Amino acid sequence: MADLQPSIFISYAHEDAGLAHALAAALEAAGARVWLDQGELLIGDSLIDRISEAIAEFDFVAALVSPASVESNWCRKERALAMSKQLRRRPRRVTVLPLRVADVAMPPSLADVNWLQLDPEALDHCAVRVVKDAARHLGLTAAPPTPGHGARRSSRDWTAAARVVSNDEPVRIVGVDTEGVGRPRNDVTRGSGLYRVPLVLNRVPPEVWSARFADAWNSPPAWTSMHRPGIASVHGDRIVLDSTTIDELERYHLQTLQLVVRQLNETTAQHLRAERARAEAAEQAAAEHDRQIREIAERLRFDEAE
Repeated sequence: MADLQPSIFISYAHEDAGLAHALAAALEAAGARVWLDQGELLIGDSLIDRISEAIAEFDFVAALVSPASVESNWCRKERALAMSKQLRRRPRRVTVLPLRVADVAMPPSLADVNWLQLDPEALDHCAVRVVKDAARHLGLTAAPPTPGHGARRSSRDWTAAARVVSNDEPVRIVGVDTEGVGRPRNDVTRGSGLYRVPLVLNRVPPEVWSARFADAWNSPPAWTSMHRPGIASVHGDRIVLDSTTIDELERYHLQTLQLVVRQLNETTAQHLRAERARAEAAEQAAAEHDRQIREIAERLRFDEAE
């Protein structure tokens, strides 16, 4: 199994902001990549669009279920978006991780979902449990950050750099996650000299980009005699090459990756433009419908005799 970080979006009510930020720090310390709405929105961003994109792009939604959040329309919307994503996934996979605060009654949408009682006095312990279960849902092994690697750039440093990138900027490979590179077994069995090499992207790609990546890698525009179909996948803001070496990456796979990323950026941009055009057309049609309704309604006179 891959040794990677699950990505977690935290849904919380404004009244629980302090607890949410403390939980975010604990989850990051336990090895997760975390998204909070505060501090990661750029001027001009649409709040609704950005939250919807984050829920779509991240692996899980950690829902703080508190007295404040069960009464929050916004939190209900976030939970509904996350549950909708869970129902659409093929194969079906858990998306929502309910974290119960105090003795609040769980909302109907989460009534049959196993939840974790969140203890504000033991957030570190709770965070480890959340990351461990999230990794198991993904088929991964959660890896807490390893301190003390000299001048090597840490996973958190790479993630922080990725967060300042505009959502419209093309996806790029920005480096190797050296802390996540595996080690060869070297037990003389076939393939024992190969290992995992995770690459850091400048941001979490759009869902359609990630969904198409494996096929694009398996059938790239061009490839070398050392191309290895089936070894590449996307997890959050990482491309993972499993069963290769850093030397193979440098000599053979890098050029193929560049071609695949370029191709996906082009096809994804076309897809997103088409989606936006359809959304704008639908919005314009709805606006025209509303205009006609208002215009006719203003002409009607119900109090005049025939």
